[in-house]
Amino acid sequence: MALNHIITCFNSFDKDQDGGINLEEFRLICQGLFRNDRGIFYTVAPEKLKIMLGIFDKNLTGALEFEEFMFCWYNWFKYIIHPRSVCIVVNMQNDYLNGVMALAATGFAEAAAAAAAANPGQGETEEVVKQDQKPVNIIDTINQIIGCDFEHIYYVMDHHPSNHISFIDNLSLRPLHPASKVSEEDAKLYDTVVFALPAPYTQKLWPKHCVENSWGSELDMDLRISSKGTRIYTGTNPELDQHSAFRDSTMPVDGSFHQELSGRNITDVYVVGASLDMCVRATCLDSLSLGYRTVMVEDCCKVMNPLAVEKAKQDVINKNGVIAQSADVKNMTEGKDRRPEMGYVLAIRLRDYFKNRETKTEPA
Repeated sequence: MALNHIITCFNSFDKDQDGGINLEEFRLICQGLFRNDRGIFYTVAPEKLKIMLGIFDKNLTGALEFEEFMFCWYNWFKYIIHPRSVCIVVNMQNDYLNGVMALAATGFAEAAAAAAAANPGQGETEEVVKQDQKPVNIIDTINQIIGCDFEHIYYVMDHHPSNHISFIDNLSLRPLHPASKVSEEDAKLYDTVVFALPAPYTQKLWPKHCVENSWGSELDMDLRISSKGTRIYTGTNPELDQHSAFRDSTMPVDGSFHQELSGRNITDVYVVGASLDMCVRATCLDSLSLGYRTVMVEDCCKVMNPLAVEKAKQDVINKNGVIAQSADVKNMTEGKDRRPEMGYVLAIRLRDYFKNRETKTEPA
């Protein structure tokens, strides 16, 4: 029955009945595939259409023959319509919401406001500050989307030892490199120094935060903890300051968290939390580099530096990530709102998977 259905679909899209799906016919498939829950079509860029068709056109005929169409059906169409999604909740801890890192965010906002005041008429800067000053309870918004169709929820938590390299209080514990433009005597919060480790190590200085087993490291008491949830602790190595959930203190970008997601056959990663311009951004970029269709949920994110927000979002967009709002998440996780950027990322992941197989390396 399934095979007959695939044959019927293939024949219906093969408008000229030449036994292959050419670029125009593939465009019509994508037009029906990439649309929102209201039936409005998303536009797929012509150059990306060509790239995607080329990925699936293994025989290099310029069209998809039936076997190639079947591969698309089971490995591409299937996961676009029925995605397997997880939500990564980043740093929703007391210190980020009510403690020293919340105060740090206030300091950045004040600096942005001062920049706006010093440059009157700079509409973009003034608008960023205005937006940042709007009261937002992201815990309530995050709690709402946790109930969406996720396979699993990951609560990523800073869990620093008290002698962590990022703490300004620990500046005297490690020598500075001669290349450091800021001396130990002159260093202030949020300055950037260079430590003389085995290799020069550049580090922004933060207040002591999320120290292991402290109140500040605990998740906010109002955050919804899913029965499908797992806690992941980051920043446990005192000599490293990692911002991405995929870069724990003892593993590179392709370490155990990636293996965990691969083991669950996850296609889509949604990232929320603190802060949009730092840890959320870094997690999104690593997720995209590993081939996951990645969504930054903007109104579920807290901001550290309001002047860095637009660049952070553009960085994600440039890598074919999606910036969405919490109201979009339910339909996206249910496969009712299907974005072309996410289809493109999946096609690239499939291309890389088969390249790895051909060179006998481990797939992503």
